[in-house]
Amino acid sequence: MKKFWAGVFLLCACALYAGITEFTLKEGTSDMLSLQDVTKIMVKDEKVATAKTTGNAGKIMIMGGNFGKTELVYWRHGEESGPGTSISLTVTPRFWDELQAILIDYPQVAIDIAGERILLKGVVSSLADLEVVKKAMAVDAGNRIISLVTLDPDNVRKAIETILSRNTFEGIKVSVIGETVHLEGTLYDDARRKNLEDIAKSELAKYGMTLNMGAVVMAESNLTVDVQFLQVDHSKAKNLVIELSDLFIDAKGGAQYDRQRTVTTDGKTTTVPADRNFSWNGAVNASASARINTLLQAGAAKVAYDASFITRSGKPAELHQGGTLNIRVVSDNNVGVVPINYGLIVKATPKIVGHNSLSTEVMIEASVPLTRTGDIDISKYLNSSTFTVQAGERICLSGLNQMIELAGESGVPILSKIPVLGSLFKNYTDDNRQSKAYLIVKVDWKKVDSGALQEAGEAKYKELEVKLP
Repeated sequence: MKKFWAGVFLLCACALYAGITEFTLKEGTSDMLSLQDVTKIMVKDEKVATAKTTGNAGKIMIMGGNFGKTELVYWRHGEESGPGTSISLTVTPRFWDELQAILIDYPQVAIDIAGERILLKGVVSSLADLEVVKKAMAVDAGNRIISLVTLDPDNVRKAIETILSRNTFEGIKVSVIGETVHLEGTLYDDARRKNLEDIAKSELAKYGMTLNMGAVVMAESNLTVDVQFLQVDHSKAKNLVIELSDLFIDAKGGAQYDRQRTVTTDGKTTTVPADRNFSWNGAVNASASARINTLLQAGAAKVAYDASFITRSGKPAELHQGGTLNIRVVSDNNVGVVPINYGLIVKATPKIVGHNSLSTEVMIEASVPLTRTGDIDISKYLNSSTFTVQAGERICLSGLNQMIELAGESGVPILSKIPVLGSLFKNYTDDNRQSKAYLIVKVDWKKVDSGALQEAGEAKYKELEVKLP
């Protein structure tokens, strides 16, 4: 029986000696460690902790310094010449409990002490999870918590694809490798490539990731821009049960209408703000082609003017129509001539945004000279609309008419004498007038055609011969 109890005591003693392999305490605190028959102790890094024996048998006082990890080595009686036995000693920061409480629902995020830093490691599912990690990092004012937590690569890819699709970059492929997001695809103008880069970098800043656009290829593809002025007989259109308002819907992003006046009095020219400014929803419609074809075939509409241009993505195609009016001015007994440029500019800037999608901004600017006693008044009108349609679709814009109507300017003699513009600037008594002109724009793909390019360049700067009143 005595031998039995002696064996049990020996096993318990061995378990006591061998059972302690790790010990943890907080920085700035002290704790007692029980070790039997210890004659010598040592802490390898005394910046992290210190230790000393006490008067109580088997009790060792350990005092925490700066947070970190080190080893406590002890020797029992009779083992002083040996290597000793090691215990892993961890001193945690004062905010340890708060840090663990914030991340309690994120077991996939590991908290590790590495030297004088706290490392957070793992993979989370969403930006909301990353915000929780940021909150955890904020518990230490000394910025000693470093996050190595990353977002799930598949979720990053989906988020980037969504933001690119929202900005008409559907054809760009996204892949995530490590901490880098790679983009691949084809673009057709430098401005659009810069826009893609800015959008992607702005989104990736949320994740702390880098961008690689090495696989985004720049290519060239010619586009045709057709500009037509369509004159429509309203009474005939109504007989066909076609309302002209059906041709129009709001342009993407709306449109802006601004007006300013340049006045020349006694030989001096000044620019003054308009007495009225307007904003309106520029009218465009991607389904106008069928109705326009019906009007043309039935003789309810005719093409008053037609011009085609060749351009490239991001490059404007411009139609200039008008002339120069030389006004005789008397000032200080001197007689002089003041040249006044008047007319219309239509500028279309198409951008390739997808496999068969084109986004086009159309700017319309009209300069209207109004002669009065003693001065020359130049009113300028500017309208801009942006729309995205399939290649080859025709867009009908009502902006030019609205621009003139809103400004209250009608019956302008000079512009009404220009064949292309006359129907746009004639006197009308009400909105039930029989004839009305509309601007039609069509953008489509085009093979390289140097001859067409030359013609477009000539048409851009060609001035009409106008007989002035």
